[in-house]
Amino acid sequence: MGTVKQLNFDDFDGLVQEVKTIAQNAVSEGTAMHIVEKQMLEKLLQLGHAALDAMFQSVGTGDVGETLSNPAYKKPLVRYPKLSTRSYRSI
Repeated sequence: MGTVKQLNFDDFDGLVQEVKTIAQNAVSEGTAMHIVEKQMLEKLLQLGHAALDAMFQSVGTGDVGETLSNPAYKKPLVRYPKLSTRSYRSI
């Protein structure tokens, strides 16, 4: 595998605190569960997005240099002349 990179979790603490606040306020104020569920789902989706973003940021562009050796191929693989972008689609 290569060097393990440290992920940036800066956005996590605030989002986790917001989830805790939603739960605490719901108990204190007697908020209906369907409202709590909607609020929590929004925050948990944001947390998941922040986790994926941290992962993508940590791996960078994926540029491994001019060539890449792979035991499955006899010759080194040559990269494209320039970087390209890809869209990521998820649930």
